[in-house]
Amino acid sequence: MNPSSPSLLPKYEAEVERLLALKVTLEVEEARLKWLVVVGLVAGIAVGIFVKPLYGLLPFALGIVMCGTGLYLTRVHKMERDYNLGRARREVTRLRAEEKARVAAEALRAPTASHASPPPEREAELSEG
Repeated sequence: MNPSSPSLLPKYEAEVERLLALKVTLEVEEARLKWLVVVGLVAGIAVGIFVKPLYGLLPFALGIVMCGTGLYLTRVHKMERDYNLGRARREVTRLRAEEKARVAAEALRAPTASHASPPPEREAELSEG
């Protein structure tokens, strides 16, 4: 067993918490990205009315492209976080199992009450009589 495993367990648990927080952040960003299309539509209508109707499509198209690109990037990062989160959770499980096995092995090596030698005063009584 790896002697440094117990010191790694808190680090991996902190990494799991960090990845969960990043995943929540990505979900919030993904929800906000959908507003780019609405902003592009509103800006497109304003440009279309005041400048030229065909120019009104440009901000709307830009909003769609930005939203699509943003969704792609956040979903790829989310998939990466899910992958790293799964690996970190498996490592935490492995380290906890190693810790339990190490504690159990130490408990087996420790003398039990039935096999322990008697206290020194009891040994004196036994040797005299």
